[in-house]
Amino acid sequence: MKCPVCNTEMIKTNVTNKSPYHYKECGLPEVYLVGIETFSCEKCGEYSVAIPKIEQLHKLIVKDLLEKPSVLTFKEVRFLRKEVGFSAKKWASNMGISPEHLSRSEKADSALSVPMDKFVRAIVTILSNDSHGKIKDILLGEAEDLKVPHKKKERFKAKFKLDRLDRNGWKFVA
Repeated sequence: MKCPVCNTEMIKTNVTNKSPYHYKECGLPEVYLVGIETFSCEKCGEYSVAIPKIEQLHKLIVKDLLEKPSVLTFKEVRFLRKEVGFSAKKWASNMGISPEHLSRSEKADSALSVPMDKFVRAIVTILSNDSHGKIKDILLGEAEDLKVPHKKKERFKAKFKLDRLDRNGWKFVA
């Protein structure tokens, strides 16, 4: 591989357990990788990393974070929200906090409260398995079938109507 800066041949190194690569680019403080290749240029000092199947790697990190026994930190939540495709503004809106508060929290790397931790894990789990993006569209307010029509003649009609509660529970009526 040629150096993109000086066009000199770069030196390839395989990353091992003895010297793992600290994957800082993901935004998490303690993610280390082995079995990948790094490239360095002796002439200009340029350095690059080849991380194959990065989407699969990120899915594994998401799974690991969702299964960890301790409360999530805001840096972990930041990684998770980016993985499920939310901007900070939309995520903060769904969490009921200001974007500024979210930004300060992510930078301070404080831990979530237990109820908020459970909420975030539930949302990310649902969104991670939302193959058609319907739930994400609902949370982003982009679901067409949930929007109220703007024309005066058209009225929003619920798809079901709840009837009264009886001994068998609630009954749906078309």
